[in-house]
Amino acid sequence: MSDTLFNAYFLKKFNNYFNRKIIGFATVAEYITAAEDYFLSAAPISFNPSDNVSTELIMNDVPFDADYLLITDLEDNIISRWYIMESVFTRKGQHIYKLRRDVIYDNLENLISSPVFVQKGWLNDSDPFIFNSEGQSYNEIKKDETLLKDETGSAYIVGYIAKNASATEISIQVGEEEIPEFISLEDIALDLGIATSKLASLINYNNSKNNAAFFTDKVKIRFGWSSGDIVPFVVKETYSFTPDFAQSASGYDESLVASWPKTLYKMNTLYLGVDTSAYQSAIMSALKGGIIANKAAAVASMETIFSRPYLTQEHLTKLQKYLGKTIKYNDKYYKLALNTSGAAEEVQGPAAYSSFGGIATGINAGAATSQFTEHATFHADGQISVIEVGTLAYLNLNDETIDSTIPAITTKIPTTRRANQNNNYDLFVIPFGTVRTSLFDTTAGLAQRVASAIAAELDAACYDVQLLPYFPMPDLVQNSAINMTNLSEDEDYSIIYQDFANYTLNRELSGSQYEINPFLINHADYKETLLDNVMNNLTFTYSITYISGQSHVVSNVINLTNTGGKLQLDAELIVDDEQYLGDISFTLTVNITSGTFKASIIFFPQSDSFRVFINQTLALKDSVKVENECNKYRLCSPNYQGSFDFNVAKNGGTVDYFIAECTYKPYTPYIKVVPQFNLLYGANYGDARGLLCGGDFSLSRFTSAWESFELQNKNYQNIFNREIQHLDFEQSLEYRKAEIAGGIGVLTGGIGGAAGGAMASGHWAGAVVGGVGGTLGSAIGMTMDLDFLARQQREAKQFSIDKFNYQLGNIKALPYTLTKVGAFNINSKIWPFLEFYTCTDEEKEALENKLKYESMTVMKIASFGDFWGKTPGELKYFKGELIRNDEIAEDNHVFEALYAEIYKGVYI
Repeated sequence: MSDTLFNAYFLKKFNNYFNRKIIGFATVAEYITAAEDYFLSAAPISFNPSDNVSTELIMNDVPFDADYLLITDLEDNIISRWYIMESVFTRKGQHIYKLRRDVIYDNLENLISSPVFVQKGWLNDSDPFIFNSEGQSYNEIKKDETLLKDETGSAYIVGYIAKNASATEISIQVGEEEIPEFISLEDIALDLGIATSKLASLINYNNSKNNAAFFTDKVKIRFGWSSGDIVPFVVKETYSFTPDFAQSASGYDESLVASWPKTLYKMNTLYLGVDTSAYQSAIMSALKGGIIANKAAAVASMETIFSRPYLTQEHLTKLQKYLGKTIKYNDKYYKLALNTSGAAEEVQGPAAYSSFGGIATGINAGAATSQFTEHATFHADGQISVIEVGTLAYLNLNDETIDSTIPAITTKIPTTRRANQNNNYDLFVIPFGTVRTSLFDTTAGLAQRVASAIAAELDAACYDVQLLPYFPMPDLVQNSAINMTNLSEDEDYSIIYQDFANYTLNRELSGSQYEINPFLINHADYKETLLDNVMNNLTFTYSITYISGQSHVVSNVINLTNTGGKLQLDAELIVDDEQYLGDISFTLTVNITSGTFKASIIFFPQSDSFRVFINQTLALKDSVKVENECNKYRLCSPNYQGSFDFNVAKNGGTVDYFIAECTYKPYTPYIKVVPQFNLLYGANYGDARGLLCGGDFSLSRFTSAWESFELQNKNYQNIFNREIQHLDFEQSLEYRKAEIAGGIGVLTGGIGGAAGGAMASGHWAGAVVGGVGGTLGSAIGMTMDLDFLARQQREAKQFSIDKFNYQLGNIKALPYTLTKVGAFNINSKIWPFLEFYTCTDEEKEALENKLKYESMTVMKIASFGDFWGKTPGELKYFKGELIRNDEIAEDNHVFEALYAEIYKGVYI
């Protein structure tokens, strides 16, 4: 080989061994194109490859530091490729190059099919090994929470009653404490990003119009300047700014103002020859720049200038989404309304200029940059004018007059109800919110009171009452509503009726034309109740009173109708001057007479086990690998007593829906929620995988102590009477025994007395006297004993009777006893919910960099070719242990070099 001559191509910045890149081509031309520069030895060289792994080469006159060497035959066919590991200077123009063979690329064709235990490599998203852990831990930051509701969007109160529970009529009253959903003024202020006190300062109660708010969409600043003492007029220029003064909204306007003599700058008479238009442009541009440069101080000054809170159109947009909502403020409830009109306000003069505070300094500093400054005189008492352009609004909290009558709620549990086919109890189900049905929409806020009344009425025949997340008759749900077309009243459901008290509604309206459909009631009992639910059998009257602009009304067309249960107002006012269109206002008074409406429904399911599909989808938020490492979803029980973690990446990158599998039963309902399993999770087999909602879902229970006593002691009076009879019998026997014992005592006393008398006198006469005396004394004692016994027996009997009656009285005095306290608390969610956890962006970036330079953990046996060229145009890290190769015809030393290179890791 030493006698053979070769060409040596030195390449500059082609591929340094340190970078561990495996780059190569089939032709010399491709190498030259990829390198920054190249050098071909002046004459063919003799090259000794030594052990085919490491060698040295002495070369003269290479003009640069090379990092790669190609050895070719004289026809430029590539023989071998070498990394230049070190260049040692020996003398002028000569270096010793220490070389290491590019053993991987030189043997690539015979290496492709070799088996390798791959530790690191780049994996496609579809490769299951992509889910291997990279061995790093990341923070888990909760970023999102989603309630998993069924299609109806409501929770449900579920009661369990005995199958033999008799028909029950329920009648309760719901008073002012039945408050619907509301939002506090503090929460609105937080949403607007302002202090509550600032928002409260704008409130007008019941249209008093004492506090006007102005919501600015732009601010105009008008500057004044004069051409000189000879010109008596002042030129005003107005710049429009965004509300935050961050930029100018448009160019300036200019006009002559004879009545505005005080100027910020005035052209000196001495320099009237200067181009005044250029002077004007430069000075006014500098003034504008002074405002923008000091925007924070300008914003802070606006409240001083206009003597009220400074608000923007963005605040107004946010505020408008709360219109018609129930607002709680100072422990009272209102309806938020807003009357708006376009307007502009202007404050001008030296006071306005001085109120800008530090802005004056900014204006002066800006103007001082003009090349015309030496020709002008600054007036410390000069004028500017500040103009707000936007919307003038009155923020109203309307309190409405209502009748004080507390409406009644009535319903029933019929004996003809559908029986639960699965267990030895029946169910009743009441929507815990507003639910659309094909009959009417249910009213929120009644379910818990009605359920409590049913439980108290049925008492022990009602086993449990729970608040549960899903409707147990999912087959009836269509397009988010419950289809009741094929259901029968008193079998499948009962109606909950609510009385509608006399009601007066006052609303102030302004403008020229209105169409309110449907109208909303504002009452503690009926807030947010659509009148198409409640007015089927109601009548109403209305009247209109003009507040302003009445003399300008030419004619009006006003109609208030109850159409299909909807209260609709159509009002069109025609005026003689268009300027009054926004000024005319009137009060609409609506009087609604009392009646009854369908407020909600009690359903009677035939089964306590069911499955619900929850329309909640998930998708990858990052790449498959980053999602697997950094993101996590957690299903949580409403009471936090169960959780289930899963990963969307392992689930195939998506979740199309969730499944709730439920068996409603007393005390321990079974609720399991799982995502649509896929990929590594397999499929949904109906097994126990997923979130199992454990714990207590029961609500507080009231029971009747008297009815419980009656139910548990149906023969209590018979039992007591029998006890008294038994007592009488026992006492009669005791009395008879006492009589017999007393008679025997009398006889014994007589005999004993006679014997005693005879012994004392020694004569029969003494025996007679002693016998009579003994008999008399024993008879008297017997009579007294029997009297005491009779008294004791009468007292014992009366004591039993009185004690029994007192016990009944105590029970009857406790008609409702709290026997069960619900497990729900301020943090309970009612529905199972989905949490999303992720780490910081910095951690994700660190992981992406790790993958970029170290690839992914593989840990499997594969061929080298499975990873070669996996990402065309982009080199990816590869590391492993070469197991064997039967293709390469080299000695063991070359194989050891190949093993070492691959084990050290390379970019391929």
